[in-house]
Amino acid sequence: MWLTTFREIGKLPARRPTGSQLDDEGGLLLPLHRALVAVAATLAAGRDTHPDDAGFRLSPEFHVERARRHLELLAAGDSSEPHLAHAATRLLMAIAAK
Repeated sequence: MWLTTFREIGKLPARRPTGSQLDDEGGLLLPLHRALVAVAATLAAGRDTHPDDAGFRLSPEFHVERARRHLELLAAGDSSEPHLAHAATRLLMAIAAK
């Protein structure tokens, strides 16, 4: 499953890759590196709370609603979780669920 691929991204170093560490010629992934690592970490952590990839069987609407809630908490100043990473992850899961 593609979750394993995201877990592998989570093993990348926290610092930004350079030169030969980039997979694409134009370096388009470089600005997204930290974001992809954050999403991968969120997916890896979610695997513990959602066994058997149960979260991937939920509807796109469910994921969008959860993303919206994370964004509302972020806007309200809540720092109990990395809400932006959770929202981004939920939106990607919504796309995957379509």
